[in-house]
Amino acid sequence: YEENLHELAPYLGGISAEFLAFSRDAQHVLYVTFPEGILWRANRDGSSPIQLTSPPLYPMVPHWSPDGTQILFFASDTEGHSKAYVMPSLGGPPRSLLPDQKDQQSDPDWSPDGSRIVFANAQGGNQASRHDIRVLDLMSHKIVVLPESEFMRSPRWSPDGRFIAALFGEHDGLKVFDLHTNRWSVLQMQQERIQFNAEFPTWSRD
Repeated sequence: YEENLHELAPYLGGISAEFLAFSRDAQHVLYVTFPEGILWRANRDGSSPIQLTSPPLYPMVPHWSPDGTQILFFASDTEGHSKAYVMPSLGGPPRSLLPDQKDQQSDPDWSPDGSRIVFANAQGGNQASRHDIRVLDLMSHKIVVLPESEFMRSPRWSPDGRFIAALFGEHDGLKVFDLHTNRWSVLQMQQERIQFNAEFPTWSRD
């Protein structure tokens, strides 16, 4: 969207891609080509593209680490189980974030300081089973389950580090968890006779 022109314009040459993510300094961009499912890194104008992954791995919702050195995403393994992966932003083999866990992980996101990762967890490797929101401390490797987060998904950490937003319910409502008070609050959305489902929530920078 060209703000000064108030109109939509092709970006990156109008390529078929999804899951765009800009580095914190806005100098680089990640995207996944569609339908090939290949993760690429490029300069923000699309120049100097670097292929980061190869099929059959299909990265989804990639996130830059706060320092720009790593990329976090999730993808299905050969058995169709969703797993979180991390890899160097300059290229290298993706590695499983929790290789010893049998549960599924999806929608991982960095804390603003890069010390923790929040993700949705499905127990027993079955997406239809009980699932919740968990936080992994990268230093201690301890995992904490957010209270009252059963059947929630798509967590997103706020830029100030205080809140985690996540989707819940049959029609994908939005809740926000306050890490200071350890409580959830429901974000009210004006629907005005229009039924819609929330997907891929994203915080504004402020």
